[in-house]
Amino acid sequence: MKISGPGRGLVVMVTSASILSFGTSCRNRIGGNGGGTLTADEQAAVNAVVKQLDSSAKALGTVATSFTGLDASGNVTAGQCPVVNAQLASGVLTVSADFGTTPCTSNYYSSTVSGSASLTLNTVSKSLDVVFNDLDIGGDTTSGSGNWTLVRNGTKRTLTGSVDLNTTNVGSASGNLDVQVDVTALTLKITQSNLLITDSTGASYSVSIDELVVDPLQSGNFVPNGGTVSFEIPNTSPPPANSSVVITFTSSSPNTGVVAVSIDGAQAVNYKLPGF
Repeated sequence: MKISGPGRGLVVMVTSASILSFGTSCRNRIGGNGGGTLTADEQAAVNAVVKQLDSSAKALGTVATSFTGLDASGNVTAGQCPVVNAQLASGVLTVSADFGTTPCTSNYYSSTVSGSASLTLNTVSKSLDVVFNDLDIGGDTTSGSGNWTLVRNGTKRTLTGSVDLNTTNVGSASGNLDVQVDVTALTLKITQSNLLITDSTGASYSVSIDELVVDPLQSGNFVPNGGTVSFEIPNTSPPPANSSVVITFTSSSPNTGVVAVSIDGAQAVNYKLPGF
């Protein structure tokens, strides 16, 4: 799943329960260091989880870097793609980022964007509410909301809270999501998260995220260049139990789309994501 542009690499390491195949009733065991293959179900699960995370990261990153008005001490209107309007009254800052109905080219990572997002920040309690309104980024249209507590530390903005996002023809993601944005480097780090991800077919996965780093200005896409993703693939028929999957991203994946997938602690294999 390539978005566009240059990039740092990313390798995803997925671990899911697999066993040595001794017949058609058993799953194929994932081989070592690229020597094996993922089953069709395993590929579908990896693709679905990574795609939804990609869509969510695009929405979060594009909006977060648009809200320069967060540091406004008064009313501000600026920009073109998006037009950012910030209004401060009675300790409450409201910010809108409007990309318009006709797609424009974002200066974040040169993707076409339309739609809008709005933000409300209580400057005393630091509670932050964000609403995504049909935000279309390169063809992925995301709606929903995020609710966080904001902490500023130098160039870092740390958001601790939760999201409920739906991306047309991709799926949905809901649950706790802690994010750190560097407003200078414009990098996005999902420090930790527990999400329920549901794909467009209705299949659901409970996903844990640890230190996923996204750098679209360098990578030209939202494939992570570090961090891990863990989840299980439900199995409805014995003998194997649910397959546990761990995805570890490395510096080469944004360029190559190759991820390392380990099923149930077995030695990892290389897997290339769709679109590369």
